[in-house]
Amino acid sequence: MKTMMKKISSPSGNRIIDIINWATEKLRGEQIISPRLNAETLLSLTTGLSRINLYVNFEKPLSTKEINDFKSLLQRRLHHEPLQYITGFRGFRYLELEVNPQVMIPRPETELLVERGLEKMSLGRREAVVLDLGTGSGCIALSIAYENPSAQVHASDISTQALEVARKNAVRLGLQDRVRFYHSDLFESLPEELKGRIDFILSNPPYVSEEEFQLLPPEVKNHEPRIALLAKENGISFHLKILQNAKFWLSPRGWLFMEAGAHQLERITFQAIREGYVNVETLFDYAGLPRFLEAQLDG
Repeated sequence: MKTMMKKISSPSGNRIIDIINWATEKLRGEQIISPRLNAETLLSLTTGLSRINLYVNFEKPLSTKEINDFKSLLQRRLHHEPLQYITGFRGFRYLELEVNPQVMIPRPETELLVERGLEKMSLGRREAVVLDLGTGSGCIALSIAYENPSAQVHASDISTQALEVARKNAVRLGLQDRVRFYHSDLFESLPEELKGRIDFILSNPPYVSEEEFQLLPPEVKNHEPRIALLAKENGISFHLKILQNAKFWLSPRGWLFMEAGAHQLERITFQAIREGYVNVETLFDYAGLPRFLEAQLDG
């Protein structure tokens, strides 16, 4: 059952600056991070003005309709709906991706996963065959296709709704002929002809345990798709499956890159070595925390 949202009062003034200040205080009261930025973004969405032009026109009064439209958006944010779902977009590296509640919102850390993969691809002497496992919005696959035009990019997801979002992003970005999408539970339904031919596998699989899920902020816990977040075995069940099966799909000396929680990397790294991978390394995020596994097929 959905919780009814409380109605919010109207601002005392109708100028743009009045609305921004009023909304900022409302958002701060709900402990929303960066309340003024949120207020400005929502008002830009309402008025069609850029954030800079909001201040150029800060004395301009808004119509009753504009104020009511803004209040509707603000109410959603006060209910901790992610700002990206309200605006419908999320920037990722060089791309602007459409997002909705069917896909997890791409995180800045995942950009590092793409960056590392691209670095390794640049060392190759032929077209790289790339697979993005659990593509979601398509952020990994589409970024690689955009930044490495010679790559042959494949992407899969178990969610048909997520694939719909990813395909839509591909079309909007003009990359629909560069990425092949598959409805697949990890490797299960991929074309057999890809076996032993994939040079790079990149994945940001679900890695939140049930216990950790309860501690997540409401923006994540109450709004992002559970299927993209939750994993068994203390959050590493998908990593273990990928390590077990990637060996059959990677080309000789092919690379595997996976994102994980900082506290999970030690066990995942140990398992990668047990599975026979070589050049196993742990990579770090912007905060200096271990967040990524890099491993090569011994061939």
